[in-house]
Amino acid sequence: MGIFSAVAAIATTFLGSAVTASVGGFFARIAGGVLLNTLAAKLFAPKEKRATAGIVGEFQLGADVPRSVIVGWYSSPGSLVYHNTWGGENNDYYTRITALSDLPITELTAVILDGERSEIDWDSPDPAGKGFPLVGFSVDRDISRSRRISGSGEAAEFEFFTETVSDAKVWVRFYDGTQTAADPLVSNQVATEERPWDATAVGRGVAYVVLTIKFDREVFPNGQNTSAIYEVNGIAVSDPRGGAAAHSENPIAQIWTILNGLSWNGSWFYGAQRALPLRQAEFAAQAAQCDLTPPGWADLSDAEKTDIYGTTAPVARYRS
Repeated sequence: MGIFSAVAAIATTFLGSAVTASVGGFFARIAGGVLLNTLAAKLFAPKEKRATAGIVGEFQLGADVPRSVIVGWYSSPGSLVYHNTWGGENNDYYTRITALSDLPITELTAVILDGERSEIDWDSPDPAGKGFPLVGFSVDRDISRSRRISGSGEAAEFEFFTETVSDAKVWVRFYDGTQTAADPLVSNQVATEERPWDATAVGRGVAYVVLTIKFDREVFPNGQNTSAIYEVNGIAVSDPRGGAAAHSENPIAQIWTILNGLSWNGSWFYGAQRALPLRQAEFAAQAAQCDLTPPGWADLSDAEKTDIYGTTAPVARYRS
């Protein structure tokens, strides 16, 4: 499933070292996956490049990062696809595109920026199109203002006051993999002749994030080397008990989906590509067991539930 075919490669510089990022290999360079085609990895992947399970702390680079997807609730630094500075003579902004999953995922829930977890203010989109601001990464500044309180012309009386405004420093734009158009900010404002990103760079089937930072040394002493890890809800899975496919942290529902194979838009991604002799009733029974509350849940007080589990709402016995 090749994408971004109109752009063959982008030569980038990141963290002080030269990196060649093949945009044509977007699908092949996704980081932090929890599901790999093991057979293909054994046949084709060099041992030193083989991906590892679990949360990876640094995003990956290069054309030989294995294809992968995210299942369940997960945090991933992703794989760098594109980056550039822009915004006037001083290049006030830095934007990078990070691929997260080779199949569409359901939600971006938070961003861990330089080790600090921040939720996204989805209700306050940037009017200039930079995306949605990260909560906690804004600088408050005081602005002197005035308003007329009486009279007009030379007889007008004014009241002077100070207003505190919040100046956002970080924005994200999230694409879940079902997008049909390229990111307009990157295509129209960030891209240059030396580092192109045109309307054909859609990334069909690939979930990715566009992160934009406004340079401020007080907020980001590392400048464009600021690290980001993305907290997401993974692919929609099928529950053996029935119902529409949706994000799930139920381990048995995830296993059921994986064993039955993964595909997107008519193209096979992972699995046996044939029906397996799976006993659905047994999987359904075990999925139900996972959703039971932990032993002793009913005997705990609300304070004890909050202390142990962080919530008073019922929690599943097993999740991933």
